Amino acid sequence: MKIKNIQIKNFRSLKKTSIDASNLNIFIGKNDTGKSNILRALNIALSERYTKHTKCKEIDLNKNCSKNDTIEIKISFIDPHGISVRGRRINLKEDHLLNIDNELVIVKSFTTPLSDGEYYPETFIEVYDYPVYTYKKKNGGLTLNFCKLKDRDPEGYLKIINLGEKALQDLIDSLGIDYEKERKKLKRGRGKVPLEDLRKILREHLKSDKRFKKETIEVVPKRWIMKGIEEILPKFMLFSADEGLDVKKDSFQDRFKEVIVDSIRNSNEIKNIEETVRTSITSELDEIAHILQKQTDTIKNLSSNPTFAWGENIIFDVIAKDTLGIDTPISNRGSGIQRLLMLSYFMYLTKKEKNTIFAVEEPEIHLHPEQQRSVFDFLKIQSEQNQIFITTHSPTFIDKTNIERMYLVTKTKENGTNVKNLSKDKGYEIIDELGFKLSDVLQSDAVVFTEGPSDAFILKEFMTTCGHDSDKLNIVILHLGGRNAKHVVVDDLVKLNRNCIVILDSEKDNKDAKIDTWRLDLQTRCKGAGKECHILKKRSIENYFSTRAIAEVLQLQESSIGLNDFRHIKTVIQEAAQRESKLIDYNKAKVKYGKKIAKEMTKEEIHSDIRSIIDEIVNLTK
Repeated sequence: MKIKNIQIKNFRSLKKTSIDASNLNIFIGKNDTGKSNILRALNIALSERYTKHTKCKEIDLNKNCSKNDTIEIKISFIDPHGISVRGRRINLKEDHLLNIDNELVIVKSFTTPLSDGEYYPETFIEVYDYPVYTYKKKNGGLTLNFCKLKDRDPEGYLKIINLGEKALQDLIDSLGIDYEKERKKLKRGRGKVPLEDLRKILREHLKSDKRFKKETIEVVPKRWIMKGIEEILPKFMLFSADEGLDVKKDSFQDRFKEVIVDSIRNSNEIKNIEETVRTSITSELDEIAHILQKQTDTIKNLSSNPTFAWGENIIFDVIAKDTLGIDTPISNRGSGIQRLLMLSYFMYLTKKEKNTIFAVEEPEIHLHPEQQRSVFDFLKIQSEQNQIFITTHSPTFIDKTNIERMYLVTKTKENGTNVKNLSKDKGYEIIDELGFKLSDVLQSDAVVFTEGPSDAFILKEFMTTCGHDSDKLNIVILHLGGRNAKHVVVDDLVKLNRNCIVILDSEKDNKDAKIDTWRLDLQTRCKGAGKECHILKKRSIENYFSTRAIAEVLQLQESSIGLNDFRHIKTVIQEAAQRESKLIDYNKAKVKYGKKIAKEMTKEEIHSDIRSIIDEIVNLTK
């Protein structure tokens, strides 16, 4: 399960912030803009597993708020699973414990502080499909009271979940529901009907009532339900920038206690020691019991069952042998090596821990650029397994991050911290905000700007097929946002990197068609700035696909694919698919299909026009 959205209200510098999360999330900004506050909010909301031990202090309340304002952290999770508690299986969707988008939404609300100046949380969930009325059978029988809108008391809403089998059966009878008919609808034969089916029968009946109204509200679930939800939620681990580098700290040592205990548990020598201790304690207690029995006849004997917490009593240091063969405690090595060890430890955890969300502050601290690149490459791979959040102001991390994963964090006196997803804006805003020099920008040897996102992926695959690894060559390929390309300011592109090149589609319907004025204008402006802007001779980069590759990827007959230099790829594929009674919408998955088709093509199939542009790109790095 992963985070889809984070909403933070009144926490430190975050007055009102909403963040759409991806697998890898990079927060970029100057010092003291509030990047760390995002991770701190996640840590408060997630690390304590939603227990009442979590608390905020008065200093955590946004400076522009009054004492009675609420700190609120709302997190939406996608792909939630069902839960099983008290021997009952609960379907989060069918039992209406999800929001309208079928997301599990956990809200932690910190309200009026107590006398100690600390805010204690109330945890609730956002639910949809809520029956807003009171249902009561007039002629006796069970009463089913539902909450009113915005009433956080869950007694009514969750009452069906709370009822056992007999109570559910009685309620079905009292409401006059045709039980046998409903059983047949559920395709249930004779025998015991599962509790979740009984709940479903009741809910479907209540929904047919005219007074039923679908609403979205927040409710505080029963503790036993919340406990079941907690068990399926991901853990959260934060590696903070100011975390000590001492390996003897609990945060480092605790991870190895399980290993220590397992090794001790399987040791015969330790077992002998434990038996000796037990025998000695028993002997002493026998003597004490003998004396005690003279004082009272109510005690027959004394015994003991000692607990051996070996893992709690073992602390170890880490010794590093250098290339000269010298052993040195890691605590005596330089801060760069200590930081690298801690990062390696963090990286080890990302491989080991499942269903865990990781956050790391400023992983670049004390590391030279080559080590920074290595750390980031590892975290990028691990983000496919575990969701990762990173704060940084390192050009190296910006260089290697897809712009869609980047968030620019800024701060104003009036509004506090502002978080902007750069997939919706131009990447050069990073440069203006962080003040990088041209030589620092993106830390790349060349930047290629394509018109749309699918063009960028296709070009990257074409380069790979031609034997050029864009990552190793330090070439970054970005897109200009499709139709938004017409609004591009050439000076802004040059700001990103002196070695840049622009590639545009021609969008021509035929050989003699005129090219859009804005494309020619952009080409002229690029030329004036000393930069190359290629307008493809064919309609688009997809028109350079081979029919063989298209047929192979989309499982079509090559003979049915009527591709030429100027036909729209969507029309070509739709017509081919219709001839074979298939439904394929290329536009709905341009990046997915385009990347696969480009990857399928051989070097010989790549047109000389494209190979010429690729050679020009590679030459920019020399």
